[in-house]
Amino acid sequence: MKIEHYDDTFFAVLKTLRYVEATSDIETGEIMMFIGQHFVVTVRRGEAAPLEGVRKRPEEQHTLTGESGPVVVFHAVLDAIVDTYRAIDREVLQDLTDIEAAVFGSGKPARSSTIYLLKREVLEFKRAAAPLLSYIEVLGQKAEADMSEDMSLRFRDVADHLIQVVDHVDSYDALLTDVLNAHLAQVGVEQNEAMRKISAWVAIAAVPTLVAGIFGMNFTYMPGLSWTWGYPAALLLMALICGGLFRAFRRSGGYSRANRSGLLHRAGAVGCRCLWSFASGHVEALTVDHHRVGLTRTDVC
Repeated sequence: MKIEHYDDTFFAVLKTLRYVEATSDIETGEIMMFIGQHFVVTVRRGEAAPLEGVRKRPEEQHTLTGESGPVVVFHAVLDAIVDTYRAIDREVLQDLTDIEAAVFGSGKPARSSTIYLLKREVLEFKRAAAPLLSYIEVLGQKAEADMSEDMSLRFRDVADHLIQVVDHVDSYDALLTDVLNAHLAQVGVEQNEAMRKISAWVAIAAVPTLVAGIFGMNFTYMPGLSWTWGYPAALLLMALICGGLFRAFRRSGGYSRANRSGLLHRAGAVGCRCLWSFASGHVEALTVDHHRVGLTRTDVC
């Protein structure tokens, strides 16, 4: 907003806003006003120009006569614009409530782009409303000095409404920043959980790969190659180790990171011992409980 004085004429530019329900966008426009002693000319740019009914109210109240007529019109336009700001304030609050429910609720999760777009619209709202506040306060002081008490009260009333809107917009901006940070933190936790599960499955899949790789090297002299039950025993060994690791990983959900790391190292050492014992002619039974992974050695008949 800006107000300039040319001789006996004032020129004012006011920012107007329009809320698009379908996309939750806030569109901006302008109203340019030429205010003289006995006339007011308005020029509208854009669709966001809430002037419907502005002329009707002063005419019904018979306040357009005399020298205060242009000031009454100017106040009516300001009041209509600020009322539109208040309506958009309620719509933005509803959008923010929906995003909070999506981020912290159990329903469909919110997307970072949705939060960012609303934050951008709030900043657009702030750029339009905040500069107008200082001008309206100055106009209220001038009206108190040069105009009637009634006009002074009207300008102060508009200023009070605009102060509420600006305060709300500031709080929305800060809250959206916190919501966006919380959402990104949630995404990071979910990614870490997914990577932990993927790492566990990779560790399980590494066991049959290792067994098959060792006994697939096709050396002439290797322990266990001539054993009749070698192939079924190798499959059984892989199944037991994989099942034990799966059970260990599944039951370690409540462990701290350090305990999970120790369990992984322990399970890896047990797997290596199983492979070595099988190659040397022994079978070791795999045992898993909530705190340890162990082996029990048995001689092959």
